[in-house]
Amino acid sequence: MPDLLLIQPPIEDFYLTAKRTIPYGLACIASALMKSGFSVEIFDALASPKTRQLPIPPEMAFLAPYYEKSDISPFALFHGFKHFGYSFEHIGRIAQASGAFLIGISSLFTAYSHEAIRVAETVRQFCPEARIVMGGHHPTAMPESVMQCKAVDFVLRGDGEVSMPLLATAIRDGSDPASVAGIVFRKSDGSLHISESALMENLDDYPLPASELIHQKFYHRGKGHSAVITASRGCPMSCTYCCMAGVKYRKRSVESVLTEIKRAIVQHGVRFIDIEDENISL
Repeated sequence: MPDLLLIQPPIEDFYLTAKRTIPYGLACIASALMKSGFSVEIFDALASPKTRQLPIPPEMAFLAPYYEKSDISPFALFHGFKHFGYSFEHIGRIAQASGAFLIGISSLFTAYSHEAIRVAETVRQFCPEARIVMGGHHPTAMPESVMQCKAVDFVLRGDGEVSMPLLATAIRDGSDPASVAGIVFRKSDGSLHISESALMENLDDYPLPASELIHQKFYHRGKGHSAVITASRGCPMSCTYCCMAGVKYRKRSVESVLTEIKRAIVQHGVRFIDIEDENISL
């Protein structure tokens, strides 16, 4: 029975690039938690070939001529709006069976934030006593919006490797979480306590991601498995459309990156590496 369960939600869209959905961030957070003495499991709700056809949402109805069978575009697009991954009910049952006291939900993209919220609401139904925290780019940029969901107890902004072990420790020990870097929670008067985003100053100070918790067989590509790696975090640019705008740019050492690549090849048979830096051109 793990102390914490980290969940990657399913996705509802016209298509899914499965090889780019490896829950690398959750594996990084899991590694930091394990270093702090917590037991962790990852449930990747996208690590399933299952899909289910859904009605096109009303706000996307204008796309129907291009994504339904009567596609009028000059080239073939993806037909139909689908739910990719396990059902919300299945996720709830997995969370219930885990017995975890803290359940973390990843929400990387605003376009898929609805699915993350649905996961939180479902987990709350199955695990009324567990604490639920949401992190990722979307909660970091829009914590007030996420906290409108009553199923979510906490939001963690910024680097979860810093804040998640601190939050888990505070909950375990019954101490005040207000000092946790990047935390957002409801105060007794209903207002929100919102902290500045947590930041990993030296990326080499943190352990390599717990890749053993990733469903390696699902992310098979060609003659080997796939892996995601980041060699840096942040971006010094100030693009108004980007949630990472102005976040301090930090690089890992070459030795650290090479160690992770070699481990991926030797331990997991990785033959395809997806580099997911926020700005790879720096």
